[in-house]
Amino acid sequence: MKISSKVLRSLTAILFLLLTAAGLLWHTGWGTLSSFGWKDIALICPLGAIEVMLAEKTFIPQAFFGLAAVFLICTIFGRIFCGWVCPVPLLKRLFRKRDEVRIDEQKTREAPGAPHEEKTEGSAAVPLACAQSSPANCAMEAEPACSACASVRKAHAETEKSSRSSGARNAGPLAVLAGALASSAVFGFPVFCLICPVGLTFALLIALWRLFEVNDLSWSIAIFAGFLFLEIFVLRRWCGNFCPLGALMTLLSRFNRTLRPTVSRACLRESKGLNCRVCATACPEGIRLTEPDGGSSHAHCTKCRRCAESCPEGAITFPLIPGKVELSDAQNPRSQRRTGAALELEKRRTTFLPAVGTLTLSEMREQSARCIECGACVRACPQHPDIPAWMALLREERVRDAALLMLEKGRLPEICGRVCPSERLCESACPVAGGAVPIASLERAAVERVLA
Repeated sequence: MKISSKVLRSLTAILFLLLTAAGLLWHTGWGTLSSFGWKDIALICPLGAIEVMLAEKTFIPQAFFGLAAVFLICTIFGRIFCGWVCPVPLLKRLFRKRDEVRIDEQKTREAPGAPHEEKTEGSAAVPLACAQSSPANCAMEAEPACSACASVRKAHAETEKSSRSSGARNAGPLAVLAGALASSAVFGFPVFCLICPVGLTFALLIALWRLFEVNDLSWSIAIFAGFLFLEIFVLRRWCGNFCPLGALMTLLSRFNRTLRPTVSRACLRESKGLNCRVCATACPEGIRLTEPDGGSSHAHCTKCRRCAESCPEGAITFPLIPGKVELSDAQNPRSQRRTGAALELEKRRTTFLPAVGTLTLSEMREQSARCIECGACVRACPQHPDIPAWMALLREERVRDAALLMLEKGRLPEICGRVCPSERLCESACPVAGGAVPIASLERAAVERVLA
């Protein structure tokens, strides 16, 4: 049985927490991830090391050598700490019902929800599916009468909003990093260390240990837990929008050239020219491996392997030495088209149940993972729903969220999932190998689970 990287990442983070607990139990003195050591060797957090030197306004050899060691690790492994060691993602997975999925970017990246468009001279882009007699005028109206044109306008607005916010989001951690370093220099104290979620996690662990070991009940437990709650549950995108430690790791990983995600010729963009964006949607950092400028984004890669596991063709690998992976080195396509099991003939005669059964949760996850989010189905459907967003949610087993998205006003998925001739509409446009993604079956299964 193959263990997913998500489980392995959780186990790795738990291992470091257990090592800290073991150190407290047997008094080994090797510390935590924020400040650790062995015998005469002692290292501290790289961000803390820089803050301490700025606060003291002096060069500290021990802190400098610790920073150099982290730089060497980042050069070899990149931001592996953020993906495999940091306890913050683990806490999010343990205390939240679902992981953050970049659905907002998935909706706007290359306007997947928009119908196919064409430009007329001196006019806005209009969809070929426009039902009005004057499509150019329809798209330019304040309130387009055609639903297809309305979808185009909405997608364009979301794309512009996403492009404006993307730069701000990427600059957020760098701004917090600059503020943390400046505050240390001004106040003469590593201020950020007081609220660092990594340090707070281990501080809370130590405080709880003291509570059970020597019955030392103090306000520090509530304070540590309160700040952690604020950073994990209120600032929900802490890692991507605020974390200065991640920003520092990104800067230190600029020279990383090993264990980088490599796309083989099995990629649907290269082999068939399809507009597949699954890897970019799955990546928590939004890295687009198939883009020409993707190399500049590799410093953000946390080696979490989400892209490799989500690729429907198994075209993404993490070789030790970068290079072009041939088609023979890639995995086979994950699965074939599958719908619900057919009902027995005798039951069809005696009941009013559908002739085809409902997909199970595992089948929903498997079939939705085959979607490459190209948007061809959106253009083929008269309603132009955001089907790629449905699939991204179902892939994460967020069935309720997907069903609520399907149940938008006027969609009627509980009916369309049963009687719509999807094989002539959305599914006929699906280019996925192994048979079209069973969109209608997935729609029916998700809605039935929520409305039951």
